[in-house]
Amino acid sequence: MLQFTAERTSKMTAGPFYITKITLTVIGNTSVETWPLEVIAEEVINGELSARREEEVTEVNGLAAAKELILQRSDPEFLGIDKNGNEVI
Repeated sequence: MLQFTAERTSKMTAGPFYITKITLTVIGNTSVETWPLEVIAEEVINGELSARREEEVTEVNGLAAAKELILQRSDPEFLGIDKNGNEVI
């Protein structure tokens, strides 16, 4: 009987990961473009703003996740991957 063992190495691709794009459409009597998100949320829940939220979720592999993290000025190792999307062990 043959047995095979798979070893985890740094060359294994990681994932899946999920990129979630959230769009918040806000209506009020003032512009909120420079407001912090927590202030907008508070005003929508308890204040003078109305909002509609839409979500778009995309499943991506390690490479796409690494590229997005770099665009966000974050280190891919934040999610346990290198810049090529391979799992860091």
